[in-house]
Amino acid sequence: MNRAQEVVPIDLGFVRAFLVRCGRWLLVDSGVRGSEERIARAVTRAGITPERDLALIVLTHGHTDHMGGAPTLRDQWRVPIAMHRLDADAAQRGLDSPLRPTGVAGRLIVLASRAAAGRTPSGFGPDLLIDDETSLRC
Repeated sequence: MNRAQEVVPIDLGFVRAFLVRCGRWLLVDSGVRGSEERIARAVTRAGITPERDLALIVLTHGHTDHMGGAPTLRDQWRVPIAMHRLDADAAQRGLDSPLRPTGVAGRLIVLASRAAAGRTPSGFGPDLLIDDETSLRC
């Protein structure tokens, strides 16, 4: 991978966020609320100045473990949040989209999700709504 296209994983415990460089940087997902400091340290280690270098926070879906830190980071860094229109309601209500497990692993994830429910950000709206496939290509 050349320097123009780079992916930096950020370990947040049982989930990950990613910094993706394609010209400017994107933060993909933001962990549970309380992950902001860990993400900020990873951003600093990568040599990124968020206010200057970070173009967007992209949330892959409307679950606590992916969108929890987004509103705080947006406010701190003045970086817009993008997510699909169908997940925006979960963010605005401050609730996870429903999980429908089909096996033991899924049931365990539901239990973990309920334990993290108090760490869901309360009511935030994305700045950019995505309706269809969207390319983030360089």
